[in-house]
Amino acid sequence: MLTISVNVSLNHADADGKEPVLMVECSSISKVKELEYMIESYSELVEKSERQLAREKDRAENLLLNVMPKAVYEELKDYGVTTPTHYDAVSVPMPDFVGFTEMTISSDPTVLVSELNDIFTSFDRIVDQFGCERIKTIGDGHMAYSGLPEPNPDHAQNIARAAVLCRRYIRERNRSSKVAWECRIGLATGPVIGSMIGVQKYVYDIFGPGVNQRRAWKHCAN
Repeated sequence: MLTISVNVSLNHADADGKEPVLMVECSSISKVKELEYMIESYSELVEKSERQLAREKDRAENLLLNVMPKAVYEELKDYGVTTPTHYDAVSVPMPDFVGFTEMTISSDPTVLVSELNDIFTSFDRIVDQFGCERIKTIGDGHMAYSGLPEPNPDHAQNIARAAVLCRRYIRERNRSSKVAWECRIGLATGPVIGSMIGVQKYVYDIFGPGVNQRRAWKHCAN
């Protein structure tokens, strides 16, 4: 069925002294309506694309903020590169799960990874309470830090409190979990260098005495 849009206008006209005449004028506006529809559809498409781009931008930003400090992300966003930075005093916890290597061989991989993910998620929440931040995980190691990118005079105290709470969480968790985790945590404090590593796959990492694992284990909390 063919549909035509019509504009109708009514006008009164004199007929040389006779009765007034009502004039009806009709004109097709189908082309105008088609144009309006096209403009409206295009506007909706643009708005939808902008919303999708905004969501993708937020998603990418959140992913990057999970692997680097916000200040480093802002520098990367503004300049496309980051400058390696020296930090005088940073504290880093060094957690270790006793027997983890044997567990990876003997346990169901799905169960093991699920357990580890649950523990690391809880560790993330704990260190966040004390103004610390997780930088990465290495196998069964959960590596966090305090004292960068903004200096914090309480960096060692914050990390120590977070470590104590992580140990307490593990003890409480073992009471109801089928898998018993034995966790010990060493603490390292000192200067570090923080920098982005890689080009296509970004990794933010820290190096130096503040992440000296051997020194951390000299005062390990079992």
